[in-house]
Amino acid sequence: MQAPLVRSFDPPRVDWSQGLPAVWEARQGSATGRTSDPSSLQQIVLGLGDDDAWRRISPYLEQATMAPYADALRGLVAAVSALPTSERKAYPGLPGFTRHHAVKSLLESRTDVPVPPKVLVSIMGWQQSVIGELYAALFSGGVLDWDTTWFDFGLDHDSVATGAIRTELWAAMVVGPTYSSFEHGAVVSPDQFDGPLVQRLRGEESAEQVSAAMHIDDTAFKKWISCAAETLRRGGTLSSEHVLPLNRDGSRPAPADTR
Repeated sequence: MQAPLVRSFDPPRVDWSQGLPAVWEARQGSATGRTSDPSSLQQIVLGLGDDDAWRRISPYLEQATMAPYADALRGLVAAVSALPTSERKAYPGLPGFTRHHAVKSLLESRTDVPVPPKVLVSIMGWQQSVIGELYAALFSGGVLDWDTTWFDFGLDHDSVATGAIRTELWAAMVVGPTYSSFEHGAVVSPDQFDGPLVQRLRGEESAEQVSAAMHIDDTAFKKWISCAAETLRRGGTLSSEHVLPLNRDGSRPAPADTR
């Protein structure tokens, strides 16, 4: 039986201005933030996308700048992996983090060998791998357990990085398998939207029920769903009035409302 789910994100925010190495060092020296505490580890795992220092140096990675991050990530990965399985499964974000391919690679790697830059980059942006899981399901006709996926990747976490991921997932669920064409600058016409979310709107569920089921709390997307639901329930076709709330260039969904 699955352990009780821990959904709180109440602990004080981590100061990411100095980067993960400083955060990890501070946590190791803190009695309340000891590295064996799952809540403390969860906070760091979910905050990796907010690392301001990493964003500045990641385009210009050199061994001198990579080494502190490699050491900190080794410590973080080892600490999370050492948690009892029941604890890892109970904290949002930790299940998705531990199954990430780069996290597994780092855990199994030799400590006397430098960590490849691509491994560091992949782990620092680990939450983005949920997008790949969704694409794989869309292209294969498979179905994701949305609640489990949301939990495993900690997508309720309140940050700009996670907000952008949420919005991209919602957009893909609206458009369907042709969503990837957005990455190449092509815009899919609303009358071709046929993703799982649109299919649900054609059914018996209300717009509010669909929004709740898909964990949609973004104002612009909720408004889009209400408008689309009204049209589809009348037997109408989505049109230019139903363009998704994307950036002006149409290349990527706008960041979600991070409240």
